[in-house]
Amino acid sequence: MILYVLAFVLSFSFYYAAVSIMLLTLVWLFSTDYKQLISNIKERKIVLAFVGYFLFFAISYFYSTDKAQSSFDLQTKTSLLLLPIIIGAGMNLKKEHIEKVFFSFVLGITTSAIISIARAYFEWKTTHNTEVFFYHNLVSQYDTNAVYVALYCFFSIGLLLFYNWSNFFKGRLMIIRVALLGLQLTYFLLLSSRMLILLMLAFMIPYFLFRFLHQKISKVQLVGLTVIIVLTFASIFAFDNPVRDRFEDVLKKDMTIVTLNDYSNVKEENFSNVTLRLFLWRVGIENVNQNNLWLTGAGNGDAQDLQNEKFRAYKFPNMVEGSANQSPVFNANLHNMLLQTLIMVGLPAVILLLIIFFTPFYHINRLAIQPWFVIFHISSFFFMMQESMLQTQAGTVYYTLFYSIFIAGFYIKKI
Repeated sequence: MILYVLAFVLSFSFYYAAVSIMLLTLVWLFSTDYKQLISNIKERKIVLAFVGYFLFFAISYFYSTDKAQSSFDLQTKTSLLLLPIIIGAGMNLKKEHIEKVFFSFVLGITTSAIISIARAYFEWKTTHNTEVFFYHNLVSQYDTNAVYVALYCFFSIGLLLFYNWSNFFKGRLMIIRVALLGLQLTYFLLLSSRMLILLMLAFMIPYFLFRFLHQKISKVQLVGLTVIIVLTFASIFAFDNPVRDRFEDVLKKDMTIVTLNDYSNVKEENFSNVTLRLFLWRVGIENVNQNNLWLTGAGNGDAQDLQNEKFRAYKFPNMVEGSANQSPVFNANLHNMLLQTLIMVGLPAVILLLIIFFTPFYHINRLAIQPWFVIFHISSFFFMMQESMLQTQAGTVYYTLFYSIFIAGFYIKKI
C-alpha cells in the first residue's frame, strides 16, 4: 500500500515522497525476512552496484573539507541505498502488484496535471498572462522542477501507450486511457522540456509505430492515438508560445560564449540552457584535469566549492550566496550525471554508474516483452546526460523506485 502511495505522490512536493519512504522503511525493517534478503541480494547482484555507488559518496565524506555539504549530499542520495535493498532485494513483486504501482503513478501524474492546469487557468483569468501555463510557472505550487515532472510525465505516457494492462483500462474503459493520454501529452508539452520533447518525437512515437507493426493493436486505437499525438504537437509548434520560443532560443544564441575566458561583462540572458550546460561541462573537465581528480574526485562536499572558485577565476560577477542578481552559475551542478560523479568521487564510480545504466540491456531478449522499461531506462539515460539527476531527491527517488521495481519483478519472472 505504501508503495502505491509513493508512486502517486512523486510529482507533488517532495515532502510526501519523503514521508512515504520513511514509512516504507519502518514497515520493511520490522517485517522483512533478513535471511531471504541476503539470499536475494546474492541473486540480484545489481543491488550491490547501487550500494557500492552510494558508498563512493559516503567514503568521500572523510576527505571532503565541507562536512555539512557532504552530509546534505548523502541525505539527498539516501534512496540510492534504501530503495534497491527494500524493493529490489526485499520484495517479490508479482505482475498485479507492479500494475497497481503503475496505475497509482499514472493517477498521480493525472492529478498533478489537472491541478496545475486548473490553477494556471484561474491565474490567467486574473493576470491574462499566458506564461502561467508553461514550464516552471505551471508547477510552481509544488515547489518542484518542471523538467523532472516532464520526465515523470514522459514515463507515464509510455505506460499508457505500451504497458499491457490486465486490470485497468480494459474494454470500454479504453476511452479513459485515450483521454488520459491526451491530457498528459498536453501537460507534457506545456512543461516545455526540449530534450524530452525531441526524445518523444525521435524515439517514443517511432517505437510505438514499430510495436504496432509487430502486435495486434486495433486500427481504431492506432488512429485515435495518432490523431491525439499529431494534433497536440501541431498545436504547440504552429503558434507562437513559450514552448516554441525555448527551441528558437537555442538557435539564436552565440555558441562562442562557451569558450570565453572573461565573463565579467556577460549577462545571464546571453546564455541559453544549451550554452550554459556546455560551459559547465567545460569547467568541470578543466577542474578534473587541473586538480588530477580522476581517481577519487574532489569529494562530494568540496566539488561545488571547486566549481565556484573556477567561476570566479573566469570573472563571473555576483558569486556570493544571497547577493542581488546572484550569478546563474553560483553553486550550479554540472547538469550531467557522469561528469558530476567524476568530479565528486572519481572515475571508478562513473564506471559503476555505467554498469547500473547498461546491465538491464544484457537481458534485452526479455526486455522485448517489457517496453515500459525500455521507455523508462532510455529516457532516464538521456535525462542524466543533461541533468545531474542523482543530485536531487526528485531524480534519485524516481530512478531508484522504478529500477528497483524492475529488479524485484525480473528475478521472479513475473513482469
